[in-house]
Amino acid sequence: MTDQKRLSVLIISPDPRTRGGVSEFIKMMVPHLQSTDVTHFAVGSTEGIEPENSLKTVWRLMTAPFRVASLVRHKHFDVVHINPSLEPKPLLRDGMILVALRAIKFRRVFVYFHGWRVTSEACIRAIPPLRWVFTWVLNGTASIMVLAPEFEDALVGMGVRADKIVVTSTMFDGAYLENPLTA
Repeated sequence: MTDQKRLSVLIISPDPRTRGGVSEFIKMMVPHLQSTDVTHFAVGSTEGIEPENSLKTVWRLMTAPFRVASLVRHKHFDVVHINPSLEPKPLLRDGMILVALRAIKFRRVFVYFHGWRVTSEACIRAIPPLRWVFTWVLNGTASIMVLAPEFEDALVGMGVRADKIVVTSTMFDGAYLENPLTA
């Protein structure tokens, strides 16, 4: 019998103590990762949990990409799972983290878009340098999940490689977690 190395995953998402769709999804998903070493890095507001003034918010947003990159370099994760939304604030916050991961040449990133705003999509499409950065970052990941074929079409239309994109439903499928990088 051979000893199989446990998969080491860094999950980047809102604090599980906060209310919201992504934090609830993470709470449902983590118990299915029984043969995986999971580390959680909380991003986003901790409203209602910890008081945060404007200076602390800016500091958290500015340092998060560096802290994630440092964590990934030192802990040698097999996979980073990030849960962005195509909403302005999460897009900027998670986008900076994805840029930091790309800068350290870490490509084993699983991106799961939990939300989509058509106006954000239109903004990305309308500004060529923004569209270039957006597609450069996403094409540097291992796998991208979206919740509708329209979102896949939008990403492909902006230049994201179709072979990286998987369309899923909002229902949780624990079987996909067996190997999220081969979907």
